[in-house]
Amino acid sequence: MAIAQHTQPQTLVPPKIALQTVGLSQVHIKGPGDDGLDDSLGDGLDDGLDDLIRGYTMRKPEERKEIQTEGKHKFIELIKKYEAFLEAKIEENMNGYLWSGSDLRIIWKLDDILTPNKINAFLQLTMCYEEHKQYSLNTGIFLTKLIENSYKSGNNQFRLDIVTSKRLDYLAGYLDGTDERLIDITISGSIGDNFGFRAKHINCLIENNAGDNCGADINNSKIIVAGACEANGLGRVANVSTFKVGTLKQKAYQRDNVLHNAFFCIFDVDNAHSFDRNIGILGYGNIIRTQNKKILTGLSEAISLGNRVSFIDENGEEHIQWDFSCDTFIHPLALKFQDELNKLFEYYALHPNKVYSGNPALLFSNITDVLSPEEICDFVSKLYKSSSRREIWFGHHCNEYIGHFLNKIIQNSYNAGYNDFMFETNYRHLGSHLVGRANNPIKLSIGWSKDNSFEVKCSEYIELTVDGSEYLSTIGFRCKNSNFNVTKCKEPDFKGIRYMDLGKESEHCCFVIHDKFNTKDFRGGFGVKAKDFTIKTSEKEAFTFLYRMLDSEDKINVIGENTFGELFREYERYMSEKGKTQKNLDDMTGVLTPEDINEFLLTTKRFREYNEYSERTGEFITKLIQNSYDAGNNNFGLNTKKLKTSIGGLGRNLQGYPERILSLQIDGDVGDECGFRAAYCTFKTSNSRTLNALLEQVPLIRGNKIYYINPNGSEEMISVFERVVKRAGYKLKEYTKKLMVK
Repeated sequence: MAIAQHTQPQTLVPPKIALQTVGLSQVHIKGPGDDGLDDSLGDGLDDGLDDLIRGYTMRKPEERKEIQTEGKHKFIELIKKYEAFLEAKIEENMNGYLWSGSDLRIIWKLDDILTPNKINAFLQLTMCYEEHKQYSLNTGIFLTKLIENSYKSGNNQFRLDIVTSKRLDYLAGYLDGTDERLIDITISGSIGDNFGFRAKHINCLIENNAGDNCGADINNSKIIVAGACEANGLGRVANVSTFKVGTLKQKAYQRDNVLHNAFFCIFDVDNAHSFDRNIGILGYGNIIRTQNKKILTGLSEAISLGNRVSFIDENGEEHIQWDFSCDTFIHPLALKFQDELNKLFEYYALHPNKVYSGNPALLFSNITDVLSPEEICDFVSKLYKSSSRREIWFGHHCNEYIGHFLNKIIQNSYNAGYNDFMFETNYRHLGSHLVGRANNPIKLSIGWSKDNSFEVKCSEYIELTVDGSEYLSTIGFRCKNSNFNVTKCKEPDFKGIRYMDLGKESEHCCFVIHDKFNTKDFRGGFGVKAKDFTIKTSEKEAFTFLYRMLDSEDKINVIGENTFGELFREYERYMSEKGKTQKNLDDMTGVLTPEDINEFLLTTKRFREYNEYSERTGEFITKLIQNSYDAGNNNFGLNTKKLKTSIGGLGRNLQGYPERILSLQIDGDVGDECGFRAAYCTFKTSNSRTLNALLEQVPLIRGNKIYYINPNGSEEMISVFERVVKRAGYKLKEYTKKLMVK
């Protein structure tokens, strides 16, 4: 392992410059490249601009706010553009990205070109605007655009003297230099948040302090902060870059997230207030170095797996304190994985735009080791438990590659004659791209995966059993001829939206779900674009939800492995077979609660297009009510309003008992023969049309009663006399309608 050379850090102390003379001592208007022959923006302005700045900087602080920018100089036009841009509303999201759809597009049109010295001089003129609420953000963006224009026209070596009370945000953000010619920037003073955000090929020295997200998402760059730098977001998502910080500063309410998701970066730190256990999380190949022994232990404890901590002695020699290969990968097979992973990451570091679109298992085609299922399980157990900082293996990058690596080991073992693989934990994509045989499918059992986004894709002839995951998302994508048994089924929750996707584009696959799941605000898909897709569930709530969610044209079988599901399969057969009558239901003995019967009725909504839907559904629901009543239940309620159609034959031939009257309330419309030939039953409704249907069909002489529920909730029993009157009135009303039609 190569030992990195260390250069003694240079102590950088910003000179204390009097505010009244900063323009005179630091700003040199006429640079060596200004010969006045190129008719640039600065030509002919030097003397006047010198006077303008000198006059401004010699003013008292309260007088500077009143400086007037009117005059004959072309420089004044830039001030006017700056004033207009200060009013622009620039939006940013929580990750620091600027929205291109906001007023940010205004800055794209700025094409003024200034020398580095003139840019610094312009910065001094902006001080009279620092009370503006958009000053920090918009001024930082404006100066960055001036630096970009100047750099593209051949200038470099920029120096900015920041003496304002407000720090500048997004300075040097999105700059793009070249490997042969880095954009060189020196900041005299302190800068705000998001310095160098998403920049490439920049070399920056900040002589004082830096805010949050310093160097976030930079590439092939170097940033030195001589003073204190906020730890929050420092070097986040950075690649192949170097950071040097005098003091790492952590806010009490934030976690460090230093080098979060960063790759192949060097981070030198002289001092730190404290460390959270987040340095380099989800990253790989980062080297953290220090000369301070007092913080060495804290760094070693805070560093995440996949990175390295080194101590630099007084001679500049590096001594590795903790390394990727030391504490975790003690298994010979893991060393092979480490070598393959190193090659992979080094390749992508050199080819950042390369996208691998093939079978990920082929990334480890050089691995030919054959282990028994017990040996593989032991290897995974040691891999998981060997480090106190194992949380990195549940992150996106390493976790995903370990999953593909284990798939290759499983396939090798299966091809050698082994089967029945069991794991106590899960890595992302574990179980993907496996190929078994029809007469001997690969059997894979995976335990509870607490923090993992569980995904199984593109496998064929496998039988997977999984306890589930806190973030169960995608199982069975493009799988073929496979069975999936899911014990737990807790979906991810993103702003209240549930998302889960099972069996998308699969062929001949079956899913068994044993756990109930929250269906509120559910978003997801089951068997989308699949062929011969079956879902089985032992939970009534899951069954009714899935059945109602899936349209009949989806060609998806939903099977409930419980009384509710068994009765629904009986209902499906009853609907599909010709010649069926209510007598054919005499052998049906399944019992549901009154609440489940109403759920059952609503679940039949999928069959509304059938010609005999109304009649047969009414017969089936009536049989369910009778069975439930005979088993001791009562007080049934049916909500037919949600079906948006009438149900015929509801309550036909229902039989209660004098000592225990059967009670049925119907909210919504009914069809013909509602309550026909019923005995010892009470029918209740708040629907006038249903009331008239009951008055027509229910025989009151057989111990039946009819109640009308008034809008205030009170119940009014309809007597025999009232029934005759209402029936007569109803018939008269219908006769009147016919006369009016004629």
